[in-house]
Amino acid sequence: MRSRRFIMVNRCRKRSPGGFTLVELLVVIAIIGILIALLLPAVQAAREAARRSQCTNNMKQMGLALHNYADANKAFPNGCLMVLNNAGASYPTHIRPWSVAILPYMEQAGVANQYNLGLPADTSITFWRWPASVTAVAANAALGATVISTYICPSAPGGAGRTITASITAADMAVLGGTAGQMGQLYSGTLSFPMAPMDYSSFHGVGGPNNTGRFGDVAWPPGSPNRPSSGDQYGALPVAIYNNFPPLAGVGQMALTASLAEITDGTSNTMLLAERVGGPTLYTKGGAALDLTPVGLPPAKFAALNGGGWINPFNGIGTLYGSAWTVTIANFSANGPCAINCTNMTYKNMYSFHPGGVNMLLADASVRFISETTEPFVIGSLFTRNNGESFSLP
Repeated sequence: MRSRRFIMVNRCRKRSPGGFTLVELLVVIAIIGILIALLLPAVQAAREAARRSQCTNNMKQMGLALHNYADANKAFPNGCLMVLNNAGASYPTHIRPWSVAILPYMEQAGVANQYNLGLPADTSITFWRWPASVTAVAANAALGATVISTYICPSAPGGAGRTITASITAADMAVLGGTAGQMGQLYSGTLSFPMAPMDYSSFHGVGGPNNTGRFGDVAWPPGSPNRPSSGDQYGALPVAIYNNFPPLAGVGQMALTASLAEITDGTSNTMLLAERVGGPTLYTKGGAALDLTPVGLPPAKFAALNGGGWINPFNGIGTLYGSAWTVTIANFSANGPCAINCTNMTYKNMYSFHPGGVNMLLADASVRFISETTEPFVIGSLFTRNNGESFSLP
């Protein structure tokens, strides 16, 4: 009797559960989600800090190469060297951007030795003209597909894996204000060529005052001290145009090379290079890519005009005109007051995917991070080499 009662009591006892209840499981999942949400920004920030550090190191290497070039040649290279054909014809036939000039000074002598200064860099489309012969640019264009890791910022979308193919016809120039007649003066077909990425740019200078809407009118408003008289103001790596080839046999028509002694504003107050990443894709404020197809200029065509490859002369021919970016396609080429991270279009802006600003290489070979909130006067002063401004970077 006792044993039967004992069995019945045991059967009536509740058994303890052997695992998590659904509610407990959901609580654990929620806690894990919160921890991930808290940690993810820190992880992303750490990764971006590493990418920005690599980008800074790249610029320091280029700074050393530029100074070694200056030591050997008594001056910095031109941002873009152009030699006119037949003593002043209206199109250049020999082009060399700064990124080609410094190759021997950054352990790329093998690539540099293959570059033919007697031929255009790629399409020779500066001034919106084609070269006389498609085959004339083949060797240099093929060389431009060589990936040079120092020229690539790891923060740029795609990094070294970007595939850049430039392809443009004579009629495409009408989209950017040129004419088919200009482009087709010498060649009316289509040129297509690959380019390895380039995320750094020199600037001829800053778009001077008295040119309505350009950045110079923002940096030096009427009546302000040190306001230049007119015209574009030259930087440390200006564009140079010569009448004859080889270039040293000709007379320069535009700003010649600048020696260290000619940077009278001070090497710590004058820029050499700045980031302009992401080419050939056109990026807008906030890092969004703009689809240019509606205006008839898809990426392959835009690549020929916006740089993006280290052999493309448009990485050294631009002047800081500023941007009036309003996130509309119709406004993508307008000049304006924004100089940093509004667009990576040539002639317009410095641009990076680092939050809040861009890296800039100064003429003393140091690299500084320039904030988007930097005063226009300071930015304009950094872009000139001998305008006499007095300022200090934060």
